[in-house]
Amino acid sequence: MMLLGSQIPLEAGYQQLPMVELLIPGFAIISNMIGQIFSGQLSGCTRILCLFVLVALSKSYLLQLRDWFLEFFQWKIHIRPYEETYNMVQGWILSHKSDCTARSVLVTIGARQDNEDIFNACSKKPLSYLPWEGVFYFWYKKNLLIYRTTHTDLGFRIEEKVSISCISRSPSILKDFMSECHRQYLKTLRNKTIIYKNQGNNWKIDSTVDTRPLSTVILNECLKETVVKDLAKFLDPETRRWYSDRRIPYKRGYLFYGPPGTGKTSFSISIAGELDMNIYIFSIPNIDDRNLEDLFASLPERCIALLEDIDVIGASSPQHFNPSEPHKNRDIRCSPGRVSLSSILNTLDGVSSQVNRIFILTTNHLHKLDKAIIRPGRVDMKAEFELASKSIAKAMFTYMLGGQENIDTEEQSEAFAERVPDSKFSPAEIMNYLQRYCKAPAGAVENCGKWVDNLLEEKRMNK
Repeated sequence: MMLLGSQIPLEAGYQQLPMVELLIPGFAIISNMIGQIFSGQLSGCTRILCLFVLVALSKSYLLQLRDWFLEFFQWKIHIRPYEETYNMVQGWILSHKSDCTARSVLVTIGARQDNEDIFNACSKKPLSYLPWEGVFYFWYKKNLLIYRTTHTDLGFRIEEKVSISCISRSPSILKDFMSECHRQYLKTLRNKTIIYKNQGNNWKIDSTVDTRPLSTVILNECLKETVVKDLAKFLDPETRRWYSDRRIPYKRGYLFYGPPGTGKTSFSISIAGELDMNIYIFSIPNIDDRNLEDLFASLPERCIALLEDIDVIGASSPQHFNPSEPHKNRDIRCSPGRVSLSSILNTLDGVSSQVNRIFILTTNHLHKLDKAIIRPGRVDMKAEFELASKSIAKAMFTYMLGGQENIDTEEQSEAFAERVPDSKFSPAEIMNYLQRYCKAPAGAVENCGKWVDNLLEEKRMNK
C-alpha cells in the first residue's frame, strides 16, 4: 500500500499553504488526501481506507465548527424544575403533543393530560408521561426548538436540568414561546388556587383546587369578617405606601388557634383564593433547620405562607428562647431532624420574610406556644376557631343538604341543630356525618341522635 506522505511531501504542503496551515493545523495533509482520493490513482480498498482516515482527521474540525456555529447562532433558555416556569412549559408541550419525538420519558401516576372520558376504567389512577433524560425536537411557529433534559447526581439528590434552544439570530422566538406557555398556564389556573408543599429544599405543587368563595366557608361570622377586613386593609395600596414611607417591613402575621377540625387550614386556603394568591404550606414537624431558610428564601413575593402545627417547636424546646438575652440562650433545638425555635424566629424576622407576604401560623394547642413566636411583630392578629355551635350546625346542614326539591330545609336544619350538642363537635366531624346523607336529608335528621351518642362515647373513651 502506498503511503500518503510519499505522494506529496509534508514540507511542500507547508510551503504552499503556510497561512492556512497556521490557522488549521493539518490542512495540508487533509487537502492532499482529498486530492489523492479523487485522482483515481488509488485502488478501491485504499480509497475507502483513506475516506475513513479523512473522516477521523476532520472530526475535530467539524466539532469545532459546530461549536462555533452554536455559540454565535444558538439561543438557549434554562428552566428550573422546581419553579412554575417548568409547569408552564410541560403543560404546553403535553397539550400540543409536542413530545411525540421524545425517545426517553418518565411515567408516573398523576393528573390526566387529555380529555378522555373521566368514567373510563383507567381514570382512577391515570398515567402521566413527561420527557425525561435526553433530547427531542418540536416545531413552534415554523421554528425548530430543541428540548434537552439532563440529570446530575449530587450525592444526596438528583438534580434535573432543562433547557430549550433554537437556531436564530434573535432570542425573540424563545420569548414568544415562553409567553404563550405563560398565557396558557394562566388560563388553566383561572379560578384555581395552587397549593404548594415542600419537598426537601424545594417547593412542589401538591394540588390545584377550585377557588372557594369565603361566603361558602361556614365559620363564626364575626371571626371571618374581622380577618377579611384586616387583610383588605393590609393589601390596600395606601397601606403599602404607609409601610414603605416609614421603612417598616411590609408583612402581616396571623395566628389561627383552636381544636383540630375547626377550619384553620381550609379557611387559609379560601383566603388565598379570595386574594388570588398561591399558598405555600410548611409542615413544621417535617422541616429541619437545614432547609427552613432555603424554603423561605424561595417563596415568591406575593403569597400566603402557612406554617402548620407551630406548637411542636415550643413543646419540644428544652427552654424558652429570650431574644432580649442572647447570652443566656443555648443552642435551642428540637429533636434531631426538626426545626429549632431559634431558627424559626430568625427566619420569621429575616429579610426573606419581609416582601409582600402574609404569614398564617396554626396550632391546636395555644398554651404550648413559646411566647417569642407570637409576640407583636411576628403575629399581628390572633383568631380563635371554636367547636361548632348550634347556629354553625344549622348553617352546615343548610349549605350541604339544602336546595333539594320537596324538602323543607329550614325545618330540617332546625331539627338537626337541636340534636347536636353545643360546642362539642368540630365542623369537620359534622361535615363528615352530613356527607353520608348527601341525597337523604331526612335520614341525617333521623339518625342524628344515634350518631351524637356514639361520638360522645368515643370522645370519652379517648380522654
